[in-house]
Amino acid sequence: MSDTNDGRADRDAVGGLQGLGRRLLPVGVRSWLLKRLERVTSVAARPLAPFVRRIVYFTPLITGRRSRLHLGADVNTMNTVFNCASGHIYVGDRTFFGHHCMVLTGRHDYEDGRRRQRTDDMPAHLPGDVPSEGHDIRIGRDCWIASGAIVTGGVTIGDSVIVAAGAVVTRDVASGTVVGGVPARPIGTVP
Repeated sequence: MSDTNDGRADRDAVGGLQGLGRRLLPVGVRSWLLKRLERVTSVAARPLAPFVRRIVYFTPLITGRRSRLHLGADVNTMNTVFNCASGHIYVGDRTFFGHHCMVLTGRHDYEDGRRRQRTDDMPAHLPGDVPSEGHDIRIGRDCWIASGAIVTGGVTIGDSVIVAAGAVVTRDVASGTVVGGVPARPIGTVP
């Protein structure tokens, strides 16, 4: 990273991958690339390893319609999974995610203990038991969603919230709160 005032080198080293990160990677590509990296023995292939590793670790996976993902300015997504199948996802400015986070609007509907079957009026791109609307997720500004955290559909997270590593957020979180656990519960306030 650079010590320059304009920060151009910083953006190029990390933020430059955000353009790649906004594209959908096919499912399974990340694990395939990582396995191949572990086996790299060719001297000619070694210079590519850092570039491929950056793509794998700093590119989010977006399922559902990409137009449903709304990211604010200076959002760092790392390799978060964004599932937009059952609603929109809104992420505020300067929020950042640790590795392996999941933001999941998708749900499966059950009727009489069984997965709901497809009907003619359902969107063709979804299985019959996945609703296409109604489970939006809103994450405020200046939040930190730590590694391995999961945010489920229909949740609103306020501004300046810290979600602890491995937490599963199933309810709304007030601004300035630290939450952790499964399911996530308030464990403190942001100083």
